[in-house]
Formats: sequence, C-alpha cells, structure tokens
Amino acid sequence: MTRATLPAVLLVLAATLSGCSSADDGPTTESPSRADSTTSTVASSAAEEPQTSTTTTTTTTTGPAISGVDPIEQLTPQSGGGSRPLLEWLPAGNAASYFVVVYDENADPYWSTLTSEPRVYVGGIAQIPEGRDGPAVAAGYSWVVYADDIEGNLIAASGVRPIAP
Repeated sequence: MTRATLPAVLLVLAATLSGCSSADDGPTTESPSRADSTTSTVASSAAEEPQTSTTTTTTTTTGPAISGVDPIEQLTPQSGGGSRPLLEWLPAGNAASYFVVVYDENADPYWSTLTSEPRVYVGGIAQIPEGRDGPAVAAGYSWVVYADDIEGNLIAASGVRPIAP
C-alpha cells in the first residue's frame, strides 16, 4: 500500500469505526499490551507490621488496525497523561514515518499528525501548556498509529487504543 492510497484507507477505516455499534459487526481481537503494577507499603503505627498491597492494571488494545501488516505496540497509558499526553510506541522496523490519528468519543477523526519519531504530544511536537487553545483528549477518545517505509508503503499499524486525561 502506498502513501497515495493511505487517505482512502483512512476514510474507509473512519467510516467503519463510526458505524461500529454492536458485537455483530465482526470479530474484534483484544490482547493485553502492557500491565502496570504499583506496590505500596503502609504502617499505621510503629508497633504494627507494615501492610503491602499490589494493584495490577491490564490495558488492552484492539488491533491491529489493519490486518496483514506488522503490529505496533503502543506504550502510552490509557489515562493519567493529562489532556495533551505524549503518545509513544515501539519503533517499527524500517519505518521512515508514522501517521498518528486521535479519534473523539464518537470514533470520528479528531487530530492527526505525521512524524518520523516514535512519539508525539497530542497537539504537536512540543506539549501545549494546559489552559491554552489546541487539541486535547477527553474521556472516550482513542488513538492509532501507522508506519510507512521510505517508499511510502504501509508496513505496520497499531490497534485502536483508548486515551483519556
């Protein structure tokens, strides 16, 4: 697939995502992409033994966005990064550029960018300060990343992953 056909594929993908509303629309594969673990120790007094608790959160990614291409692993947590989080992913082999799309709560394309790095802030290369105008994520948003080689051929794609402040 060449860069010239990518916009047409994205329009079809956006239309497909917008029309998805039931489990009968076709199979969706969810796979754990990363588990975040937090351990905390709490002692209520010097005479008591410390209590240790562990919380594990498994995040999921639907994908890959396009079958038949290599998967891209997204590294950004699903929430907690603020309204303009840093979107990061593992680099795809031989990737010359990445096309990132953020979708709103209705699965409509909201913001996109083209970058050569495996990371970008929502809104651009530098993070826009809180309170300033510009693109920002909200509850129900999601994102996907595509990788092209030097000739503009699609070589990898991530799944659609939720993102919230």
